Amino acid sequence: MKTLTRQGFYRFIRNQPARKRMVHSKGWCECAVGDYARANGADPESLTFEDVYDFALDKLPDYLFHTLNIFGRARRHVPTYGKLAEFISKRGRV
Repeated sequence: MKTLTRQGFYRFIRNQPARKRMVHSKGWCECAVGDYARANGADPESLTFEDVYDFALDKLPDYLFHTLNIFGRARRHVPTYGKLAEFISKRGRV
């Protein structure tokens, strides 16, 4: 797996179809962070919670981590990749 970066995550989000829904109900490995890790060469069979959670906790800004970390908040505020890209852009920082 390639190194996961905050800038890479944001590029990945922007390159997804805006209407593509994110899976928030199955944990970090199935959400946008897991999708990003798999797109960067993570083996879907061996991708662990720790792999993606540690990336999100260590590399993503607090506002983004906390939004994605709470299922109801994520589903309500960022149900699609387009909404997530807008959410990040409105904060003016990645």
